[in-house]
Amino acid sequence: KGLSEYYLYLNDDYMFGDTVPLEYYFEERDCMTFHHDERRTLRAGTDSRGWNIHRQAMKNTNKLLDGHFGFKKRFFLPHAPHLFKRSIMRRIHSEFSEMFAITSKNRFRSWNDIH
Repeated sequence: KGLSEYYLYLNDDYMFGDTVPLEYYFEERDCMTFHHDERRTLRAGTDSRGWNIHRQAMKNTNKLLDGHFGFKKRFFLPHAPHLFKRSIMRRIHSEFSEMFAITSKNRFRSWNDIH
């Protein structure tokens, strides 16, 4: 409620030090740009002994996505502001509501979280 169809998501440790043009987040009208680096996320079947919780959450997310869409190599989204579309996020939240509920119950990041 009260949230625009398009909104920026950023963690509490970010601030904008200068003006960021809309073109940074849109290629053209209603076509969002996702900024990623060249790193790939971790495959769901990768041995995770010795991992930190953040990497485990990536693995859990890939397992969820692989089960729904099939295996794909996915790019790592860096710790940075990202543009989201509210209607798409509602669909994602509805489709994966059980995993969102599990993640949301945890006060701090947990080994069963999605990313």
